Order: sequence, then C-alpha cells, then structure tokens
Amino acid sequence: MIFTSKQNLNTVYKNLLHKYGEKLKQQNINIYSQEILGAQISLEKYKKDYKGVLFGLESFRQGIDLAGDMLKCVILVKLPFAVPTDPVQLTQMEIEKDRGRNPFLTIQIPEMIIKLKQGMGRLIRTETDKGIIAILDPRIYTKQYGHLILKSLPDYNIINTFLELKNKYSVYYPNSEKEMITINSNSF
Repeated sequence: MIFTSKQNLNTVYKNLLHKYGEKLKQQNINIYSQEILGAQISLEKYKKDYKGVLFGLESFRQGIDLAGDMLKCVILVKLPFAVPTDPVQLTQMEIEKDRGRNPFLTIQIPEMIIKLKQGMGRLIRTETDKGIIAILDPRIYTKQYGHLILKSLPDYNIINTFLELKNKYSVYYPNSEKEMITINSNSF
C-alpha cells in the first residue's frame, strides 16, 4: 500500500492490527510499515515474506523494484497530488495564473498523473508482470478531472466491487483463493 501521508499510514496500520491482528497472525500475514521499521528494513523483510504486506510512503512510489511474483497488488490510497504549500509549486502556479491558465489543470493534474503512473509501475515492470492496481481515492470518479486521470492510464479493467476483485484476483493467481482475507474498507 502506498500512502501520501505518514498520519494516514499510521492510522490504517494501527486500525488494521487492532481490528484484524489476530486473523492476520493466524494466516501468517505480516505487515511491514516504512514508518515503524524504516524503508530499507521493511522492504528487505517484505522481500523474504511471500504473504507479507508492505506499507510505504512516497519513496516506495518511485524507488523500489519488485518484479515478477514479488508484488501482486499495489494499493494507492490517495491520488498523489503535491503538497499545496510547496514553495516551488506555489511559484509555478502563480506564473500559470499570470499567464491566464488554470494551474490545477496545467501543473497539479499532470504532475499527479506522473506520480500515479510511477506507483503503478511498481507492479508492472516487465511484459510478463501482471497484477492488480487498486486506486482507493473516490475523487477519480467524483471530480470533474477524474476522466483526465482515467484516460491517461494504460489499458485496464475497472472493478467496482469486492466480488469482482476476488474473481479477477483468482484468475491472476489461481492458487491464492485460500490466502485471501476480507477486510471491510469502512473499518478505517
């Protein structure tokens, strides 16, 4: 899972362990958090654990290579917009406004799409790689700019329900049905 904020990562991590810790332990599923173990240690532990789950921040969006079966699913919790207080971006936005352009459309959306594709690129590294990319941010459907994002992505199938996801997952990984656990996303 790739998060855009430390607070969100820590909240989901704590809630997940609190509500599902025993179930995860019974199924030998470990969660490796960049915030708890650090980026390098969490990544190394994840690489050795077939059933592991990796929680990371921005550095995991760009800086890791887990080709093949090392990675089956990438969950992008939020669309990766730049921090609106970044002085460089604020200056660029002012320049765009002075030119009569909408900086949200000319700067923020294109930069966010690049980061989104980088996050997706953690999963698909070679022509034979396959898997599931889950974008949990509802803005991709609820905001006017959502169609720009969807249009910019490579070929994909949209899955809207857990049942559809489960069916698609079992097609990609036929022996993994017994490994799946169901966690209600409303729990967070």
